[in-house]
Amino acid sequence: MLATGFGKLVPPRDPVALRAAVLEMARLPAEDREAGREAATKLFGGETSLDAHEEAFARLRGRP
Repeated sequence: MLATGFGKLVPPRDPVALRAAVLEMARLPAEDREAGREAATKLFGGETSLDAHEEAFARLRGRP
């Protein structure tokens, strides 16, 4: 949420709060949900994650 500006934080093990957050997000306009999805995918999507892991492993092996 902090990285994308999209989403809701809920307390751990609080299904009532989780349900309320999911319903609130579902009521957002489609454009807002799509913008949030795109931001999250850009930061945390598969390709980005794989690239970051590859770079980290290369640094651990001592290669830039």
